[in-house]
Amino acid sequence: MTMEGYRLVTISLDRVPYINQRQIRYFLSTQGNASTMRFSDNQGVTHHLPCSNGGQQGDGLETIRFAVTVHPSIGRVCERHLSSKVVGICDNIFIFARLSKALSCTAEMKKFFKADLDMDLNVPKFNVFFPGTSFSLDTARSAFDLTVRADPSLADLAAMGAGVSTDGMRVAGVPVGVDTWVKTFVAKKARSVITDVAKLDVVSDGLIHTQLLNICQNALMAFIGRNIPTPLLSEFMAQVDATIVEAVCRHGTGGEHVDWTPHLREFANMKIQLPHFRGGYGITPNEGSAISAFYSATCALVVWLGSHGGTRPAQHFVDAWAPGLDLTSPDSWHPPLLQALFTSHALLLQDYGCVESTSESNRVPALLAVSIALPSVRPSVGSRNSLPPLCTVTLPQLRMLCQSTHEHRQGAEALAEPGERIAKSPLQHTLTAHIMGRWAKHEGALAHISLKRSVEMLEL
Repeated sequence: MTMEGYRLVTISLDRVPYINQRQIRYFLSTQGNASTMRFSDNQGVTHHLPCSNGGQQGDGLETIRFAVTVHPSIGRVCERHLSSKVVGICDNIFIFARLSKALSCTAEMKKFFKADLDMDLNVPKFNVFFPGTSFSLDTARSAFDLTVRADPSLADLAAMGAGVSTDGMRVAGVPVGVDTWVKTFVAKKARSVITDVAKLDVVSDGLIHTQLLNICQNALMAFIGRNIPTPLLSEFMAQVDATIVEAVCRHGTGGEHVDWTPHLREFANMKIQLPHFRGGYGITPNEGSAISAFYSATCALVVWLGSHGGTRPAQHFVDAWAPGLDLTSPDSWHPPLLQALFTSHALLLQDYGCVESTSESNRVPALLAVSIALPSVRPSVGSRNSLPPLCTVTLPQLRMLCQSTHEHRQGAEALAEPGERIAKSPLQHTLTAHIMGRWAKHEGALAHISLKRSVEMLEL
């Protein structure tokens, strides 16, 4: 969909009492008229960008205001199509249902958006995905065309030229589909990021260069890592991580890093990827952080299914969004996303020294915090960059996630061993720190810190 006006918003503002009319006129002038944005490139050349009316993309408040304006209309349509499961994310709408039901819901939304909000469906983004089908793309296209022609109420959709796919589609920036299609998508995104990393070499300021690499390019892959099972992207994450580290070394040394010894290069790579509090550059490798990101995001999904039923019983809510699944029995999970969660859970237990909670009554709170048993007395010697003491990260049992409630965990402190204290921390943040403390690619650098300069840098 396109954000093309807020006609109803401006009308309703005129009817709201106690609002200064000068404020209303200012709102109308800034949001109701086309504008021209201006920006200068790195050569000092000014460019003009013509814009339509409405808010600016990137404005945080604009996202909320758009949702408040549009989503109630979506909800009213959904009330008449209870057999369709609909998700609205900003200006994207996703409908999951049988083909005829989904198209009927889409046609009504198209009519109401134009009448209520003066908005049109964005034709290039109107796509139909047939998941888990065994027939060809031509068969899928034929099924779509026959369904549209058989129902006169769907005539408006016939001329939109919807895209049809049997392999996958992009959902809110995330690829969803068969593994081959997803890997192709991630590989293309990785190549794009690698290309953009090279373009940043024109930035002369070293600090700005590093910040752009971390906040922009590294963050792009981090978003993908949170939503895609790790085995499908670890190869491409490693390529991007290596490219970013190489760019930092090349820019910081003027290319002289090529003369470093392998041990010195390993040490530099580790310093770039260490967090700031340990004296590093804080560019966390996505190959490692993607493990904790996907695990925490998918755990949150299962918790949401179990505890976000609203006025409906939680089990009915689970049955609506995960029909036929027993979320309290991980061994029976068959959807690829949940199977990947099961695999990630086993990976954290086997390869990264996490332990699983043994208390069934110790339920997981809504914020998905993990318990960490730390020594009650911290070492009094050593620099601030000393390696942290070994700690135990306790993961929740997967079968307890769906049974979790919004009540705070109670009695966790009572489970601590003598001389330990229990710290609660967000799941992803804690797991990332835990994984990076045991990151295999840093072990070589730690084992060969024999250079005087390396020791001095660690002691800074």
